[in-house]
Amino acid sequence: MEDCKNLLYNDPEKLKGKEECFLSEDHYFRGSIALTYSSTRKRIGDYVTFQAPRVLYILGIDDTTEKIFVRGVPIIPRTMSERLSEKELRKMMGFTHHRWEVDTIKSMQTIRLQGDLTMRVEKAFSSLEKLFNYLTYYKGFGTHFIRRGLWEEFIRVKLSGDENIEKAQRLFRVREEIDQIIRRSIAQIRLNKTSQTKIDELKKIRKEINSKIREILGLSKIPSSVEGLYYPKLSTMVEDFKRFIIEKEEKLKLSYGHYSSPHLVQVVGVLVPTSDRFMAINNPFIIILREQDIVITHKEHGITTFRVNKPAIVQFGILDDFANTALWIDDFAF
Repeated sequence: MEDCKNLLYNDPEKLKGKEECFLSEDHYFRGSIALTYSSTRKRIGDYVTFQAPRVLYILGIDDTTEKIFVRGVPIIPRTMSERLSEKELRKMMGFTHHRWEVDTIKSMQTIRLQGDLTMRVEKAFSSLEKLFNYLTYYKGFGTHFIRRGLWEEFIRVKLSGDENIEKAQRLFRVREEIDQIIRRSIAQIRLNKTSQTKIDELKKIRKEINSKIREILGLSKIPSSVEGLYYPKLSTMVEDFKRFIIEKEEKLKLSYGHYSSPHLVQVVGVLVPTSDRFMAINNPFIIILREQDIVITHKEHGITTFRVNKPAIVQFGILDDFANTALWIDDFAF
């Protein structure tokens, strides 16, 4: 493949018709489109770019097959004079580092592991203790969904049989109903459609409910949300929560990419489904508790291993999952 590599970097026009130089048929035909715009060719680090209308084609050498890959990413023109860097190209494709560039993982890295398979490091920790400190911090539904999801599962398991919590929850729901009615009634008073007397009666009922909740749970103050009812219990169950996380650790086999040729990822960790509707992708997060070699298998790219040497929260996906195509590009023909 050395000749193909030389042609890419020195005389890409001669790649026309050389399907054997490309990773697969789709890469070949996408490359054929790119070569149509050979006059816009630019060499940027290890990549060669070609500019079609509103699409930037990026060509490079795949490290496992040594064949040419082609990615087309949408771009937006910009009038400011800037030169596109290799760092920006990588972000556009969906990663920040190749696996061989990473000795120690760091938070917010997106590491290309094999082909178009990547691993995004949501957060890395210097020790297992710091990971647990992060996960055990609980403030209810304002908490990061990874911690929140684990706590909610833990609560369902550990507090599902607590009759006092159940009673207090039901009373709290009635209290919320009263609050809603009071808010509506205040608006109706201005329209002379209800009386202050009714609101006072509702407030009296609310006060009785508050007293009952305090009595059931032994609280001096009623929390502002129903989740706050758990706090007194949870504060004494942190060690139980840590054990709960450890017990959830398992050997995972996960597939990513097209169903016809997926990347199989083998990793030991805790699976946390994505439940946040604001997340761009729905791939699950993995909590990695121990140092290990992640093994990736693919029918074309073979077997690749990557060493994770510290506790972390990660998310696997393909390049398109993490691609940043919102960059503003200038100095290209449109």
